[in-house]
Amino acid sequence: MPFLEARVKLPISQREHAEALAQPAEVERTLRWLETRDRYLWVLSAAVTLVLAAGVVTLSLSALHVELPPFLTFEIEQSVRGLIGLVVIFCIYTVYQLFQIQTIRRALIEQRLRAEEYRQLALFDSLTGVYNRRAAEERISEEIKRCGRKELPLTIALLDLDDFKQINDTHGHLAGDLALREFAQRLKRASRGSDIVARMGGDEFLLLLPECTQMQLKIVLRRLEPLEVEYQGTRVRFSFSAGWTCYNPGDTPEQFLNNADQALYAKKRIPAPSAPVAAP
Repeated sequence: MPFLEARVKLPISQREHAEALAQPAEVERTLRWLETRDRYLWVLSAAVTLVLAAGVVTLSLSALHVELPPFLTFEIEQSVRGLIGLVVIFCIYTVYQLFQIQTIRRALIEQRLRAEEYRQLALFDSLTGVYNRRAAEERISEEIKRCGRKELPLTIALLDLDDFKQINDTHGHLAGDLALREFAQRLKRASRGSDIVARMGGDEFLLLLPECTQMQLKIVLRRLEPLEVEYQGTRVRFSFSAGWTCYNPGDTPEQFLNNADQALYAKKRIPAPSAPVAAP
C-alpha cells in the first residue's frame, strides 16, 4: 500500500506542535526581560542606598558639629533612625525581588528545556533522529515556494527497506530498529546539509533535495550501498527501493509527494533478485 494511504498518528496534536515551536522564542524574550529588570533593580538599589546613606551621614554630621536645641537634636535622631529603617526595608525588598527573579528564571529555564523536548517530539522521529512526517510535509511546502520563486530544480525521493518484515521475523525487532537507525544515518551522510531527510513511518523514508536534479539524486543513492548492521554477532544485510520525481510547476505539495509515492510503488512491483538477509 502506498504510504500516503497510511497516516501515522503522532503523540502530540497540531496545536501542541505550534505551541512547541513558539515556546523557545517566548522563553528567550522573557529571560532577556528578566536580565534587564535584574540589572535595573541592582542599579536602583545601589542608587537609593547611597542617597539614604548620604542623608544619614549628613544628619549625623550636622548633629555632631552644631549646637542644637534639645528638641532639634531629638528630631534629627528620629530622622536618622527613620532613614536607617528605610535603608533596611529597601534592602529587604531588594533581596526579595532578586529572589523572585531568580525563582522565575529557574522556572523559565525548566520551561525552555521542556519546550526543547516538545520541539524534538514535534519535528524529529524518536527512533532515528531525522525529521518526522509532519516536519517533512512542512519543509516540502517551504521548498516548493522557495524553488518556485527562483525557478530552481527540486527533487524528492521516497525509499523503503526491502523485506523489512523478514529482518524483524528472523532477528527480532531490535535488529529491525538498528537497521532503521543505520539507514537514516546513511541517508544523512550521503546527502548535503541543505537536504531534508525524514522518516515517514515504518520503514519508509523521504529525501528532499533542493537545487538537485534526478541525475545528482542517483549519485546520492549509490552512496547508500552496501547496507548492513551487526546484531548479536551476525551481519544483517538489507537493501532498499527508491522512487523519485522532480517538481513540476503547479503541483501542490500533496501531488508532488504522491508522484514520488507512485514512482516507488512502481519500483516495488518490478521483481528484483532477493539479497541475502544475514551472513555469518
